[in-house]
Amino acid sequence: MIDNLDKLDKKIIYEIDLNPRISLNILAKKLRINRNTLEYRLDNLIKKGIIKNFFAIVNGFNLGFNYYKYLVKVNKVSEDFSLEKLFQEENIVWIGETDGYWDFAFTLRAKNQDDLNNALNLINSLINVREKSLEIINIASVFNERWLIDSKEIKEIPNKFYNITKIDKVDKEILTILSNNAREKLVNISNRIKLTPEAVAKRLKNLEKSKIIMGYKARINYSLLGYDYYHLLLTVSSIEIKKNFLAFLKSFNNCITVIELLGKYDIQAEFIAKSHAEIRQIIDELKKNFPDQIQEIERLVIVKETKIKTFKVPRSNLHNRP
Repeated sequence: MIDNLDKLDKKIIYEIDLNPRISLNILAKKLRINRNTLEYRLDNLIKKGIIKNFFAIVNGFNLGFNYYKYLVKVNKVSEDFSLEKLFQEENIVWIGETDGYWDFAFTLRAKNQDDLNNALNLINSLINVREKSLEIINIASVFNERWLIDSKEIKEIPNKFYNITKIDKVDKEILTILSNNAREKLVNISNRIKLTPEAVAKRLKNLEKSKIIMGYKARINYSLLGYDYYHLLLTVSSIEIKKNFLAFLKSFNNCITVIELLGKYDIQAEFIAKSHAEIRQIIDELKKNFPDQIQEIERLVIVKETKIKTFKVPRSNLHNRP
């Protein structure tokens, strides 16, 4: 069922996506509405599933992780295969079932070759793979939901390597909590990890300053609003045109993520669109502006997906502090 949002609901989603940790009092003042009205509407958007969740964007690159896209074309899947069950594997960040050349897309993280092999072996044990492609992720940039109010404001959150930062197990617990619910109150976090709210606030500030937490985001259920979710996998002719090409992609207000890759593909651009004709028009514009530079465009429609797991502490570490 498609939900038609009014202007106020769109503004609420737009603003809380910019900063999910904003207080309702401040947001109500910004929107010039009553706090109770805001709380009611926000709760309704969450209950309907239009807002799936709020999450911290954790920069695993600075924690020593490498990230990968694993694309799979299948012959068949095992009876034991389940997106939700497979998602519980700690090094699987996201899974999408797709319509297009590839049948499934996985985002993986790994600190070493063993971690990567374990994740790949688990996936391959449940899927009879006909063809596969493993892409290395260099940079993943996430954008605000500009399309909601046709905003020209671009908020870009780039996930990339800056420098290796060591964190302790308490910080890891904070990251795990905020990756599941970025709106969790300080007092609730402090109760869970047995620290004062002031101590939690200080640690949170340090995690943001050291670029471990790059920002916070709302996860929107686009299908409930009548939009399809597309991944465009692009191969370009040279590295030199990448800068201009990436800037052009960002100019579309329905472009929500751009990922720079090393492998078969060079770029993954994620769009939302209300029809195949709309995404076809975007592809035509790309080809028109870069006629000799685009070598391949593969279009995938995400028909089913998991949440995004930006951080998870191994179970053995959860209550084992130094």
